[in-house]
Amino acid sequence: MKERLKQKKGITLIALVITIIVLLILAGVSIAMLTGDNGILTQANNAKTQTEIGTEKEQLSLAVTDVKTNGLAIGENLLNQTNLQKALDNVAGAGKTQVDGEGILSVFFTDSERTYYVTADGEVLENLNEMDQSDIYTYTQDGYITGVKEEYLKNNQDYGENGKYASTGNIKIAIASPQYYLVDELNGTLIIPSQIGDTKIIGIDNYAFNYILNLKQVIISVGIINIGDEAFYQCRELNDISLPNSLQSIGGWVFYDCDGLNSITIPSGVRNIGEDTFLDCDNLEKIIIKAKEGVISGEPWGANYETTIIYQDEYTQFAEEYLTGKSIGELEELMVKSMLYPGTFDEYLVEGGMNREDIEKIAEENGMTYEEFLENSLIEYPMSWIAVEYYSEVMDFNGKSVSELKQLFKDASGQSIDEFLASNSEMFKSKEELMTKYSEEEILKYCLNYVANT
Repeated sequence: MKERLKQKKGITLIALVITIIVLLILAGVSIAMLTGDNGILTQANNAKTQTEIGTEKEQLSLAVTDVKTNGLAIGENLLNQTNLQKALDNVAGAGKTQVDGEGILSVFFTDSERTYYVTADGEVLENLNEMDQSDIYTYTQDGYITGVKEEYLKNNQDYGENGKYASTGNIKIAIASPQYYLVDELNGTLIIPSQIGDTKIIGIDNYAFNYILNLKQVIISVGIINIGDEAFYQCRELNDISLPNSLQSIGGWVFYDCDGLNSITIPSGVRNIGEDTFLDCDNLEKIIIKAKEGVISGEPWGANYETTIIYQDEYTQFAEEYLTGKSIGELEELMVKSMLYPGTFDEYLVEGGMNREDIEKIAEENGMTYEEFLENSLIEYPMSWIAVEYYSEVMDFNGKSVSELKQLFKDASGQSIDEFLASNSEMFKSKEELMTKYSEEEILKYCLNYVANT
């Protein structure tokens, strides 16, 4: 009898435990259905939030439209903190919003504690990451950034007759040097685009960003080939600037008195650095040059004696790796390609009045084997096909279409590829002859490298 009771108790306990587990599972499923990522309550809350956001953005858009419409009636831009606040008080109710800022206006909704942003042209954003930075610049039709739009740049209010919004692109020198500040919402950062609308941006104009005292970081997109004189003159807080591999020229006095700079890296494609570019950069510890010493004349370009200049020749490393394992026949073919010659290596030598024995003799006179001489020539020759491959890699040409390469070549040289080849007929065969051996893409890459290095 006791044994039978024990068995019954055991069965009851197991059943109870199983029942509890099942109930917990069912409860968990029910809770998940209600509160999980896809739960009923979660979806309902999300829908409510999205409805609130939609309502707030609609109220904000109506207020912006009202301000802009009033401005159009009198031919002025009235979109500022005061006018937008008045319009929102009418649309959303007094005390429901708080407008702040200059250039980019922040709008805080007090009930939901959400913040939106309104750009100078009236675009409503949920966060500043949505903003296209290309909208903040003034630029020329030939592709040069000239400055920051008035709406995003403010003067020191104590600065004489220029104590108002003004563009750096057309400075009026009064009693003393002007002092400019980016609006706070830009966080001291400028991202220089390579395209604004239909205009391809290829350079930063003279004086474009000088005297912007709170400019801290600059990111320059690939495609920019030139930085003009005094472009960042006396941007004293500038401490981080990223120069693209496409860059070829840096003007004079560009970083004068940029005390925030601790180091700067000059890309391998740069061939010109102007006079006193780094003058009075008192905290500049090192300038890293991604090229051989002597490629850029004028060292140290105004930098003080405590600044260390470091040459890091990435190209030689690239070339040595590129040539690893190449046979003599492959090296000869690369020599031919380096001259953009449409025939064989022997034919090239004959056309130049030489033969293979002449090359072997020159190699021997220089203490090298024939193979070593070919390798050394390919590394040292600026128009070597290895240089073309390297330049194409650092300039990000390898993924571009023929039409894009044609446009890049026209931007760089001012001529079409056909016009360029015709005007340099003493150096290059006709395009028709070249295309018997090389693709149009290869010809364009070669000529882009040629233009960059001459």
